Amino acid sequence: MEPGTVGGAKYGVAKKTNIIGVKVLDSDTGSASDVFAGFDWTVNDIVSKGRQNTAVINVSLGSSASTTWDAAITAAWKKGVLVVTSAGNEDSPAINSSPARSPEVICVGNIEITNKRHSGGGGSNYGAAVDIFAAGTNIVSASNLGDTETRTLTGTSMASPHVAGLVSYLRGLEGPSTAADVKARVYALATPNVVTDPMGSVNLLAFNGNSK
Repeated sequence: MEPGTVGGAKYGVAKKTNIIGVKVLDSDTGSASDVFAGFDWTVNDIVSKGRQNTAVINVSLGSSASTTWDAAITAAWKKGVLVVTSAGNEDSPAINSSPARSPEVICVGNIEITNKRHSGGGGSNYGAAVDIFAAGTNIVSASNLGDTETRTLTGTSMASPHVAGLVSYLRGLEGPSTAADVKARVYALATPNVVTDPMGSVNLLAFNGNSK
């Protein structure tokens, strides 16, 4: 789902981007050590190849608040690597989740087709840690079950890759840019004050700037 949303040929936001999948979970479970090893490998791969101004990491997973995640995200940011992550689906403050709570990430909440924050069971986390919202409800994208198969899912894990794809789209359109610059560009292009029930989140809706 997530890679297809970031840059898949049919459903991708940035259809010409290159995608590198890093497996850290077995289905929906896995060890923290495997997750951090995969994250470290990804950051080091980006830095070793000098791709800080063109690469972005999408992290569509999370845990309870973690100082280990805090340190990993800060280290990646200091190396020039941008991380986009899901806010979480507990319908609770994102400040209690990692890596969502890290200030260096772009933390993405989930809206419905009406621009309302998805709430209730599986509802989008909220609060000051949420930087922006994107479509994350009933999202159709590619499935791992076959070359022509699709899945329809809901959650902030579907919203986050929309913004990661937007980062790649903007860099492809406007040229390579630093993590800080493209992060600011995403926020500058976003539509303000259209999300209902943001619950203290930053009220921005991701937008690519194309009004046609």
